[in-house]
Amino acid sequence: MLDRLEFGGKARALNRTLSGGMKRKVLVAMILSSEAEVIFMDEPTTGLDPISRREFWKVLQEIRQNRFVVLTTHYMEEAEQLADMIGVLEEGRLIAFGTLDELRRRLRYNFSVKLLSIPAPPITLMDGEMVKGRDDLPVILTTEEEAFRIAQNLSREAIKFTINPVVLEDIFFYLVHHGGNTDGG
Repeated sequence: MLDRLEFGGKARALNRTLSGGMKRKVLVAMILSSEAEVIFMDEPTTGLDPISRREFWKVLQEIRQNRFVVLTTHYMEEAEQLADMIGVLEEGRLIAFGTLDELRRRLRYNFSVKLLSIPAPPITLMDGEMVKGRDDLPVILTTEEEAFRIAQNLSREAIKFTINPVVLEDIFFYLVHHGGNTDGG
């Protein structure tokens, strides 16, 4: 387990001499080396560098084959990669629960256009909805055709944006915007 979590020359070091990320690895190693059939992990990858986080994901993928793991995280990509079932919380209240595909179906839209500046320019939506995303930046959830129409207009105005298929982060902001009350369209 120590090798899998990349302790290197720190395997015999005192806990108080370790960095925050290394202390997190110690806790994870202790949990994973137990024989518990159910494991609760509260944000186990907080403080880990991206390479260590991905290595931990591999370890967790193996462990969860034989154990039931409840994991909390603020990293949406982590939830997408690891979770069979995802619960979305807002202010401590469960507002949605399901597989990633089930949560995706709660949205009528399959693409997101993220504007990279505030305030958002006036945009006429033929089919879509604007919500606040990360850092209060505007996100337009829409269809593929509408996303490309919007992209053409934004490009003409030299407004920076990204366009992508909907991911868990988009679903999260949409559900929070609606208080979890959606009917898939």
